[in-house]
Amino acid sequence: MTPIPDFITLPDTAPRVDLYGPLHQALRQVMTHTLQDLGARDVSDAEERTAVLDGVDSLLGLLRSHVAHESDFIHTAVEARQPGGTRQAADDHLQHLEAIGHLADESRAVRDAQDEHRPLLAQRLHRHLAAFVSDKLVHMQ
Repeated sequence: MTPIPDFITLPDTAPRVDLYGPLHQALRQVMTHTLQDLGARDVSDAEERTAVLDGVDSLLGLLRSHVAHESDFIHTAVEARQPGGTRQAADDHLQHLEAIGHLADESRAVRDAQDEHRPLLAQRLHRHLAAFVSDKLVHMQ
């Protein structure tokens, strides 16, 4: 019989409250849905373009809000109990906000582009959003 890997076994102690789990699960779902939607839409069609870019912009706003909430409330509580305990996450959050800003700029560029440039700009946005989502999936794990 193959042993169960350590990361699957349950702890022997009572479970702790998971402040991150449910919210991060929802964020993963929104991020992957938005990424998939961006890759499937025809940005040459005005209605599809507006819908998908509105979705990207909504995701970016949600992520900005999440970073602010986590930094203001969760990290403050953790730091009160374990000084320095959120240093890596705080550094990650600064990088996340910078990346979110770049993605917002790219989304705006797709909206504002001339028709012949839109497909290439949308492809670039999709690749950058994919890399961003990949990084966030690791961060939230």
